[in-house]
Amino acid sequence: MRLVIVSILTFLLFFQCDKIGIESEIVKVITTLDKDKIYIIYRETDSKNGLISRNYNISPSSMTHVGIGFFDKNELFKIFHIDLNQKKESQKNDIIVSSISEFFDLKDCSVLGGEIWRYDKEFSDKEFNEIHNYIDSMFLNTNIKFDIDFDYEDSNKLYCSELVSKFLTKFSKDSYTSDLKSKKVNNIHRLYLKKDTVKYIPVDYFMTLPSFQKVYQFKSEV
Repeated sequence: MRLVIVSILTFLLFFQCDKIGIESEIVKVITTLDKDKIYIIYRETDSKNGLISRNYNISPSSMTHVGIGFFDKNELFKIFHIDLNQKKESQKNDIIVSSISEFFDLKDCSVLGGEIWRYDKEFSDKEFNEIHNYIDSMFLNTNIKFDIDFDYEDSNKLYCSELVSKFLTKFSKDSYTSDLKSKKVNNIHRLYLKKDTVKYIPVDYFMTLPSFQKVYQFKSEV
């Protein structure tokens, strides 16, 4: 019995040290990022939504959630995304603006990995001001909920990659084009999604485009 307890404590200590090491490494990476750029931030989790979304990726990537990384008016790195699982003070919508630590520190599922991709386009101060105002408005004033049905036609609901795609379409019409995919739903997912076919923007769609470059990745040891 004592051996079992010691083994569990050793595992938990190793996991905590590994987690702290990854967080410290990510923070260092953030300090090297160009403040005039937008970033695509990915994470991989073992949540139910994550396990489903992974099956609809169009590349070998195992990432399951995506958001827009940017430097706010105080030059703090934040991530603009939408998520059903994270709790927030206001339940008016499911829009979230997270710090990098909050994005990778989840209570109800395990984070298995993450990636940071740089968008090659440079944004002017005026464009960033418009971006900041847009994100503030989306976070504070909209009623947009997370789209658990993956219904691309419903403008009042968005899933994570759809939010990112609409953001890029709004602020990068000259260099970004969305590409709606269609895929038949397998029998198990049909019970959850309640449809035979989904039309969607894959989570990993952005990493297949030449204007996005991977600058960092990690995989959890657990």
